[in-house]
Amino acid sequence: MTILQKTASLLAIIALCTLALASLAPTADAQCLSGLFGSKADKKATETEQRCTFHDECDEGFSCVETVCLSPEAVAERHAQTRATEGDITDVTPPPQDAYDGGADRVCGQNRRCRIERLKEHQRSRRHLDIARQQLETRRQAEVILARRKEDIHRVDKPWLAGFTAHFLGTGMLVGRTFLGGHLRAEATARFVNSYLYYQPDDPSLGSIDGNQSLILGTAQATYLPSSRWLSPYLSAGFSMGSGEFYNYSSGGNSDTQVTYHLVSAAVGFEAQFSFGLNARLGVTHGRVLYNQVSYAPGAYDRQARDNLRAYMNSDGLFSFDFTLGWAF
Repeated sequence: MTILQKTASLLAIIALCTLALASLAPTADAQCLSGLFGSKADKKATETEQRCTFHDECDEGFSCVETVCLSPEAVAERHAQTRATEGDITDVTPPPQDAYDGGADRVCGQNRRCRIERLKEHQRSRRHLDIARQQLETRRQAEVILARRKEDIHRVDKPWLAGFTAHFLGTGMLVGRTFLGGHLRAEATARFVNSYLYYQPDDPSLGSIDGNQSLILGTAQATYLPSSRWLSPYLSAGFSMGSGEFYNYSSGGNSDTQVTYHLVSAAVGFEAQFSFGLNARLGVTHGRVLYNQVSYAPGAYDRQARDNLRAYMNSDGLFSFDFTLGWAF
């Protein structure tokens, strides 16, 4: 027997032994082949798996887990594998249920990524809600503070003023109203002048004044208050007009002599307004005569008396204290 024949016989014997072993262990062979090339059954199962997003898309008894419909047994097996590979996650608190979308179980099922994103969104919404509540509470507190502040500013809380005013020329009544947060007051005054006067001017040609004038002097003025608190300095400026009678003792007098004045005046001092309404003002005032006239008959004017009265009013008559006592409301 040649060497070639011996080799062929040996190969035939090996082939027969291999076939015998394969027929005795088909399962092991299949497992090896499936490990190398994959199982047809697994491929078929993968191809037939039902994709899903919600539980409602799966058949009855199945759950949507990671976008795949699984049976309860498969879900339990997957949970066991997850615990074995990633540890026990049963201590993770699930996100709160949302009554508007059916809750996390209906929306996400067992999809962990969906649950995490859902929890993040819920936390963001909660933070936004907390911020909105804080802003609303801050606004309410600011409104309360501003209301208290307004109550503390008596000139704003009680803008109207009515009172009694006094001047060297005479006494009268004052009415006013504050604006611009209590910093500006518009005032109207009616003063009753009935005073004796004696005046010797520096110019001898003018002669002296010895008489009595009686008139009503109306004034419109604006008062500026730098501070809106209870005590503030003030500065006033106004325009006055008045007319009445003048009796000159030195010349025998005429009860029908009429006198007319147009004046400007200014005052400075301090004013206090208390929370219960009392208002008091004290300062100094002075003014100038813009126009005056003395007439003892229609068309008949006494120029000397006019000049004497103008000189008197510009020097002494309009320089006085400025006092007001009133009530704010």
